[in-house]
Amino acid sequence: MSDPRHIRWLVRRASAMGPVEIGLRASRAVRDRRRRRAKPTPQSELLSFGEAIAGGEDIGPLEALRRVRPLTAGDPSDVVVRTLERLGAQPGETVEEAERVLGGSIPAFGHGRLDVGPEPDWHRDPASGLSWPDDVWWSDVDFRFDPEIDDPRYVWEVNRHLHLTSLARAFVLTGNEQYARAAWRQMADWVRRNPPYFGVNWASVLEVGIRLISWTLTMGLLGGAGASENDVRDVLTSCSLQARHVSDNLTFYGSSRNNHLIGEAAGLLAAGVALPFLDGSNLWIERAWRVLEREVPGQLSSDGVSLEQTFHYQVFVVEFALVTAACAKALGRPLQAPFLAALGRAVDTLRSLADGAVAPPRVGDEDGGRAYVLDERPKRQARAAVAAGLLVDRGRLPQGLEAADLASAMWLFGSDAVGAALDEPRTYARPPRMAFPVGGYFVQGDGRAHSVVDCGPLGLGTIAAHGHADCLSLEVAYDGEWLVVDPGTYCYHRERAWRDHFRSTGAHNTVSVDDADQSEMLGPFLWGARAEAEPVFWSGDERLSVFRGRHDGYVRRFGATHERTVVFLKGGAWIVLDRIEGAGRRRVRSSFQLAPGLDLSGPPDGGRTAFEGSDGRRVAVAFWGPEGTETGVARGSVEPTAGWVSDGFGRKTEASVVTASFTGALPLGVLSVITVDGTTGVNVDLADDGLGARLLITSGSETQHLLVGTYSDGATVFDGLAGYTGSTDIERATLGAGVSEWTEDGRAVDFERIGNELPSGRL
Repeated sequence: MSDPRHIRWLVRRASAMGPVEIGLRASRAVRDRRRRRAKPTPQSELLSFGEAIAGGEDIGPLEALRRVRPLTAGDPSDVVVRTLERLGAQPGETVEEAERVLGGSIPAFGHGRLDVGPEPDWHRDPASGLSWPDDVWWSDVDFRFDPEIDDPRYVWEVNRHLHLTSLARAFVLTGNEQYARAAWRQMADWVRRNPPYFGVNWASVLEVGIRLISWTLTMGLLGGAGASENDVRDVLTSCSLQARHVSDNLTFYGSSRNNHLIGEAAGLLAAGVALPFLDGSNLWIERAWRVLEREVPGQLSSDGVSLEQTFHYQVFVVEFALVTAACAKALGRPLQAPFLAALGRAVDTLRSLADGAVAPPRVGDEDGGRAYVLDERPKRQARAAVAAGLLVDRGRLPQGLEAADLASAMWLFGSDAVGAALDEPRTYARPPRMAFPVGGYFVQGDGRAHSVVDCGPLGLGTIAAHGHADCLSLEVAYDGEWLVVDPGTYCYHRERAWRDHFRSTGAHNTVSVDDADQSEMLGPFLWGARAEAEPVFWSGDERLSVFRGRHDGYVRRFGATHERTVVFLKGGAWIVLDRIEGAGRRRVRSSFQLAPGLDLSGPPDGGRTAFEGSDGRRVAVAFWGPEGTETGVARGSVEPTAGWVSDGFGRKTEASVVTASFTGALPLGVLSVITVDGTTGVNVDLADDGLGARLLITSGSETQHLLVGTYSDGATVFDGLAGYTGSTDIERATLGAGVSEWTEDGRAVDFERIGNELPSGRL
């Protein structure tokens, strides 16, 4: 507590709380003080197995185990194998994964593995090799400012026990009890080495909730296989203590009421439903049910976007919602219409934002976390969640999702439900929506070329914990591969400088002013003054679309407003027009971060910098700005930090970033053009009088023309547009633009303010 950083953080954190939250936290702190013990106490001294059983019923551990209510479907092994083979998933992959787990190698963060050994040290950080103390009361564990071990996410990944479901599924597929015995051995060992309420593995209520999901799924799959009476006694008693811990400490706090509360409630519900013989199970079910029916719809915008403004955590929440659906199925209890509608909106939104890619862009924080593991393809987590959500909400799949994406849904909801979905005709293909004005995202594309513009809030609540300073950022994909990318997350608590870089404005595909961030960072998960984004205009289809938005993140410090217009042309060309309004002399920088593996394919050609990957991916970026504009490419730079992408938690990779920077008196503007594989040529003709720029976009045999307005000093800004594709004039209804006396050279055009503007403020 004497660490000045901690004191400053406490002051800032308290300022984000209201009086109700401060009162709740204070009352819980007093209660916790009364319960606190000076040193760890063995579980058996706190709660006996008999005391954990509802009504004091005299049943033994193995009898209780027979009463476990499975949260999984429980299909016979041969049915499971046939269904997996029909899905195109290989049962052998599950067995191979289980063998790796037996050897002490477990999957982590959705991209790699951690070597924990056959008998894991549950307190050891596998990344640093250091161990968290096991004799510190749970609420005293300081995982934010510990001088030596400053990121618990690595040890938590191990202690979520997600890998146990691989052992359990391998047992179902093979009948080999070595997998069952190993799962029980690890659960029982965890109980013995993690005395109740002490150590880092009790410090986060969310982590306890996820572990309960893993344990209940595992027990439901195993039945009584591989279990000894002593192990079952210890594990079920621990489940009771862990569920009570979650129930007593649900994160109802207003400032941090996010995916944590949903995950905690899902874990509590899983324990109550799967273990109905435990004292308090009915209370856990009702408490968790109320939270989930309120929070799942409540943490999503009306157009299906997570209010945390992070697509990874939106997938996370969908997985918890699917656990809820599995619990409802086990109980025979229907899900309420608002919950189902919210789940449907959430998965439709994810499908629209990804549009053929394995996942949406990395907007906001991403730590690779999962609510459960029921398949061996972690990189397709988002697609599996979407497929299972569509199965629950609609009972069928759209075109574009592979049958194999239903593998995890099969384990939860059964072979019959999956088979019925596969038998249904796939009558809808393209994502249902392209504009999400409430959530703040706008999709542009033609089925191959695809992009997402971010015009949403920073994040949820007064701390916006998982948000990044990325207003008006643009991500671009082609044929399902993201080419112009969000930089990712890399870390949470460890390496604070890197934490700040990856969520900074300068690391994202937007414009910075005087190298400042749009929003103010106060801590690893705490924001102060923040940019407010406003979508102004949206119109378009697969042939051509126009987005326009602005934010005020630089008004308070510099009196400057950033407005961006993004025009998409079929075939894979994006015209980006950035305008910085205000007064005074400022440095302006526009950046586009490219995916790893894209290398310079030649020197810049007429302002156009081209990149190509070894797999044939191609992308080019060109800038036109005011006099004195400097363009450049950085890769893996540390002074200043630039050109880095994190493709998974704990990993960072050098990757090219293209920048244009200039200094001058506001207002200033810059025109950028991004082209991808399908676009073979771009020519920009700046009008002699400085009042217009004509772009000729050539894709195959088709030429598209676009005329944009400029300031008289040549700094390109958006004032109006017009154009045509082939010999067809762009109509007012399509663009919302005024076009008059269009001629082939594009000179005679009436610049009007584009119409169909979105209402001011948020819908």
